[in-house]
Amino acid sequence: IHRRSPRRKGPFIVVNCAALPDPLLEAELFGYEAGAFTDARERRIGKFEAAHGGTLFLDEVASMSPLLQQKLLRVLEERMVERLGSHQPIPVDLRIVAATNRDLKAMVRMGAFREDLYYRLNVLTLRIPSLRERRSDIPLLVEHFLRRHALQTGQMLQVSPEAMSLLEAYSWPGNVRELENALERATILCQKGVIRPQDLPPEVQGSSPSAQELLFEEELPAEGLKGALERYEEHLLRRALERSGGNHTQAAALLKIHRTTLIEKLRKYGLLGREG
Repeated sequence: IHRRSPRRKGPFIVVNCAALPDPLLEAELFGYEAGAFTDARERRIGKFEAAHGGTLFLDEVASMSPLLQQKLLRVLEERMVERLGSHQPIPVDLRIVAATNRDLKAMVRMGAFREDLYYRLNVLTLRIPSLRERRSDIPLLVEHFLRRHALQTGQMLQVSPEAMSLLEAYSWPGNVRELENALERATILCQKGVIRPQDLPPEVQGSSPSAQELLFEEELPAEGLKGALERYEEHLLRRALERSGGNHTQAAALLKIHRTTLIEKLRKYGLLGREG
């Protein structure tokens, strides 16, 4: 949409509304003045301002709180924003594209989403079919995510035919985001630059005995569930450290946990002191 619009030469800014708690999302969208809150040491423009002349994509807009829904409606109606800590209106010229995987009409009926905001956003609706309805896109999406991984790590991975068959056969209830997460997991676990069935999440592998045998040496681990989970956790920590070159911040990002949590787990398994 952005690339084919008159705004294509302007910025394209993406905000995941579900990824941040309310106060952080508000600061991210509206920006703030120095001293607006405890950690606001200097002025910062928000995403509304950053998208001036271009497009702001609000992913998972249904996750917005009622307060932020009200503020978004005001921006749409007045084309003005005010940074946190300021009462100075700033004009903005941007297109807003919003996305959600939830039923906004139902949320409006339940009072969970503002009706006026719903109609303000609902100028043109595009329904994106679920991933299971467009399985032919899966190899293209896999290639896209692996190319992005290569840009970040310098390593272009391959997917074995068996793994690709599993990816194409799975129903993907979480759609593209679930596919992205599955591949990110696989990039941590795979060996010799090839993603194989055993590197994929268990639900993608299916319930075939051959797939289960790739995960476990025996049907019931001798050390019990707790011990088996700890063994698997240690394995993932080691792989993340290998992938990140021992960088704790990058390893935490790969595992989608906080750096402090990573440090605690590394200490638990005696893996500290491996930062490169």
